Amino acid sequence: MRKKLTCSARQYLNVPFRHQGRNSHIGLDCIGLIMLVAKEIGINLIDEKDYPRIPQGDYFLNKITSQLPKKQTKDIAEGDMILFNINGAPSHVGIATFHGNEPYIIHSYAPLKKVVEHRLTDDWIQKIHSIYNIIN
Repeated sequence: MRKKLTCSARQYLNVPFRHQGRNSHIGLDCIGLIMLVAKEIGINLIDEKDYPRIPQGDYFLNKITSQLPKKQTKDIAEGDMILFNINGAPSHVGIATFHGNEPYIIHSYAPLKKVVEHRLTDDWIQKIHSIYNIIN
């Protein structure tokens, strides 16, 4: 099931970033990618919409993360949702993937204007706030 989740996420690589995007033909934001991929593998998460482009407080992320079991950071596995601190606040998510033993991340990233997959570098690892199990 974890492989199915990451394969599903990879089909959205290069889809444009769009704030509050939930449609792969128009664009996705980081949570939109999570919602779409989870739904495709039969997991229905309660979606939150109408949130500001720059997060204000943790209301939105609490709504998403409260639906998923939290994990220890050292136990990261393919298909987990990683919550990152951006500008000092937990405000960005992606899906953990692996190439061999190397951890990667798939996420819709506004600065790159699209869904990307790249190695989870030390800079990104230092930004990890918490990890959640999408697949129980």
